[in-house]
Amino acid sequence: MSAPEITRASVGLRSERGPILLAVMLSIGLVAIDSTILATAVPAVVDDLGGFTSFPWLFSIYLLAQAVAVPIYGKVADLYGRKPVMLLGIGLFVLGSLLCGIAWSMPALIVFRLLQGLGAGAVQPMGMTIVGDIYSMEERAKVQGYIASVWATASIVGPTLGGVFADYLSWRWIFFVNLPLGIAAGWVMWRRFDERVEPRKHSIDYLGAVLLAAGGTLLLLGLLEGGVRWEWASVPGVAIFVVAALLLAAFVGVESRAPEPVLPLWIFRRRVLNASNSGAFVVGVLMLGLTSYVPLYAQGVLGHGALVAGLALASMTIGWPIAASTSGRFYLSMGFRKTVLMGSLFVIAGAALLLPVNADSALWQLALPCFVMGIGFGYVASPGVIVAQSSVGWQHRGVATGTNMFSRSMGSAVGVAVFGAIVNSRLAGSAEGASLDLEHLSAGVLAPAIHLVFVCSAVVALALLLSGLLMPPHAGEEARRLLSRPIGRTRRPPERVEHVDVRVGLCGWTVSQSSYVRRFPVVEVQHTFYEPPADALLARWRAQVPPGFEFTIKAWQVVTHESNSPTYRRMKQPLPASARGQVGAFRTTPPVLAAWQRTLECARVLQATAVLLQCPKSFRPTAENVARLRTFVSQVERPTGRLLWEPRGEWPTQLLTELCAELDLVHVVDPMQTETVTPEQTYYRLHGTTGSRHVHTDDELRRLRDLVDGRPSPYVMFNNLPRTGDAERFRDLLSG
Repeated sequence: MSAPEITRASVGLRSERGPILLAVMLSIGLVAIDSTILATAVPAVVDDLGGFTSFPWLFSIYLLAQAVAVPIYGKVADLYGRKPVMLLGIGLFVLGSLLCGIAWSMPALIVFRLLQGLGAGAVQPMGMTIVGDIYSMEERAKVQGYIASVWATASIVGPTLGGVFADYLSWRWIFFVNLPLGIAAGWVMWRRFDERVEPRKHSIDYLGAVLLAAGGTLLLLGLLEGGVRWEWASVPGVAIFVVAALLLAAFVGVESRAPEPVLPLWIFRRRVLNASNSGAFVVGVLMLGLTSYVPLYAQGVLGHGALVAGLALASMTIGWPIAASTSGRFYLSMGFRKTVLMGSLFVIAGAALLLPVNADSALWQLALPCFVMGIGFGYVASPGVIVAQSSVGWQHRGVATGTNMFSRSMGSAVGVAVFGAIVNSRLAGSAEGASLDLEHLSAGVLAPAIHLVFVCSAVVALALLLSGLLMPPHAGEEARRLLSRPIGRTRRPPERVEHVDVRVGLCGWTVSQSSYVRRFPVVEVQHTFYEPPADALLARWRAQVPPGFEFTIKAWQVVTHESNSPTYRRMKQPLPASARGQVGAFRTTPPVLAAWQRTLECARVLQATAVLLQCPKSFRPTAENVARLRTFVSQVERPTGRLLWEPRGEWPTQLLTELCAELDLVHVVDPMQTETVTPEQTYYRLHGTTGSRHVHTDDELRRLRDLVDGRPSPYVMFNNLPRTGDAERFRDLLSG
């Protein structure tokens, strides 16, 4: 069955989710315009308020507040929902804008910009996270065009409005213009966006948040002000990095023990997230190199005015949205890895085109490389955010998005520090004691200093290839299958109370196949656990079911159960003596790897939508077992559907949460005994409260119905002996 065609009519502003998309676009527009509107009005601000030496802090304090707040907001949103964090961010941004507009001095304006930055730190990542929540991966390929249009419009409207307000009205309107936009965005978000967050008690990681904020602030401050306010090798220059390192080391220690860490350490063990975040970091480094020095080269070396110099940089902000809006076509057809590698090649090509630029070059020779690099940034950054979001569940998507954006901010700070140090060092050697003020530097002195930045940018651009190669070859394929439908957190009143999406089935055939498929829509095949059947039999099963019927399978016991398990008695061919110490417990031995490949072959023949890894109670949460699980799941080929994991016995909830998030596992439980840590992907297996012969009472089935109510497409599989009758009673209860 082919998926329905996704059109702009189904996902755009006139669709059911259109008002939410509009609110997100307005919210992101606040941040996008603010990032470009102020620069052109700095002279007017300084003329009115004074404080020329302090005006760089208008940008630095904003960047600091935004960057440090992003990962904290991401975690809070995962605990309490996106809506309250987004509304808080809009509120802080609007309040900060109002205060900036009435600021009476440069210090006051800087403080109010801090408040604006705290708001922006919530708005941008929450906007992208909400998009990830309400749209599937395929739909985001279309929606990305809408988000990209916001940035493209802001790159043109922002500088223009800044110049108009500064020249004809007042620079204060640069901030007042945010008030109606922010109020409109907040009102639409409040009225039209509804999300379902399961209420439960949380353990807030206050200490971790404070340590991250303090350590991150000092680290960014040291990078931004090193070589400007103080020398790199001076006492303040070294001390700020030492204190930052100590605070961040303490943060890591706290996070390793926190029940609900603000920044889970498993984030740094996921290959797809490391690839995405490293790409965002390099993009941040290069982007600051362009935005800081391309306009300066156009003015100070090529002799153009400020407006024309801004147009050279605008070519990058035009290329980026073009690529971002078309990136979906590529990552859906050829995968995320190839798309990121393609974007990396664009960036490298653009950086190479900058190398021959000299004092005799025309402006287009400077603008063209910026445009090409902007194309590359769009093909690296946008798919990077999407694959990061899609590789985790709802409860971790805020952290994944926030970490990606924090990585870009860190890259920007490093870019400011490194490129600034390179230019200053070259100028100090060339000026020979003369003033280093820009207005006193000749083109002959400035050109080689900035050209050195272009050379370093070309070298740094090569690192994007490494981040692309780090991306798993099949990154996003499982997420595309699992998240092909939105999670369903927006309100759709007629459908919320129905149970048409609950998949009720049995663990194993209990009646003839022809009778079974008339009663249930899914079966969990047990034969594959004891000893996988021949492909011919599996193919016959597949051919004899109606369209839409699902198979899930249980992985061969050789993968999970050690040789002393009594379940091996049902194998037709006993294990060879040489293999008995090499099977089970996720060992990466030849017998286990071969058994896993056979499991995958069965899944492919049956077109199974999920593969279950069921562990015996003897597989306890020891360090050795956890390490084996991590190694196995990280290294082996994954199935084409979801990977389910049912640990038996007592496992700490925090450890389960970390492992399922890190390894992209669906936590399978008997809901009569415990609750899953992956409620956004529910797969229940009911074994019987009092044993395998247990018959579920009407009260138990009603409780089960309440548990699955509102869950996105849950699976309820009965595994007790009288399971056929229990499943039919539960099915009737749902329909009644």
